Formats: sequence, structure tokens, C-alpha cells
Amino acid sequence: MPQKSEYGYYCVSIDCATSMSECADFTAITVAYISEGICTVLLVDRGRWHYEVIRDKAASLIQQFGSNVQFIVELANVGESLCAYLKERAIRVHPYRPMDSKLGRAARMLPEFECGRVHLLRRDGKDSWITPLINEFVSFPGCRYDDQVDSLIQMVYFAKSRPYPSGRVFFC
Repeated sequence: MPQKSEYGYYCVSIDCATSMSECADFTAITVAYISEGICTVLLVDRGRWHYEVIRDKAASLIQQFGSNVQFIVELANVGESLCAYLKERAIRVHPYRPMDSKLGRAARMLPEFECGRVHLLRRDGKDSWITPLINEFVSFPGCRYDDQVDSLIQMVYFAKSRPYPSGRVFFC
């Protein structure tokens, strides 16, 4: 696990799918610890889930990481209902409405990866999510599914847009 800092926080990014059919996209959930400009990805999960399952997964993450966990939820499909659910429980939720293409968003966040500000946490027996995530990244934007990429990019964008409470400045 990453070393916790005074300014760090757990963050969950959720990119909700429009449908649960076999040819639909997946809902992707990215969990990370963010501190001083570094985003350490702890888990990426994806599936074709009903709203209730997504809500229960969010509730489980709140239980696991505490009420200070922050959520970034794309305002599409069941994302609006999930935002309302989290707000009712006084959980910090940041509704996210993308303004441009997935490719454009990914291109703007590429320097964060190149500078080493995004880490994938390997843990024995708990890192089966890493290979599918990397495969999706190296196939992007030509792959059939890009939900994990979108969820992670959404989180990196959020983390980058937040000031560092310590006042430190980071350069590539």
C-alpha cells in the first residue's frame, strides 16, 4: 500500500455504462490513493452491473476507506442517481461531465503518465486487474472497450486539477 500522508486521500472514479447487454460497454471503477501529485492505482474493476450493484460497490468502498473517500462519477446513465445517493450520505462526490472526446482527454493526461505520476500497485494475489488494464491502454483508442482507460483518465484529470495542500509544486 502507498504510504499515507497528511495531504493524501482515497479516490474512486466511476464510468457508468449505458446498458448491460453483451455488446454494451462496461461500467469501470478505479480506486486510487492520491497524494502530492502522485496517483497510486489500487484497483480497477469492470463489469456489466445494474445500478443497485454499482451503488453497493460504492457503499463497500466507503466502508473500506472511510467517509473521507472522494468519488468522481461521470454524469451519464445511472451516474446521476449514484451522485444523489452519495450526496445523501454526505460523501464527497464530484460529478464529471466530459466536454470532449475520450482521445482528447487521454492526450491531455498523457504527460501525467510520462512524468511517472501514475503508479499501478502490485500486490501478490490482488493484481489480476493490471494486465487487462495495460492491454486496454496499449490498444487505445482502437480497442472495442475503453471503459477502464476512461475511468482512470477521469481520475488523473481530477487529481491534476486539485491544488497540492502542502503548497509544493511539481514539474516534469
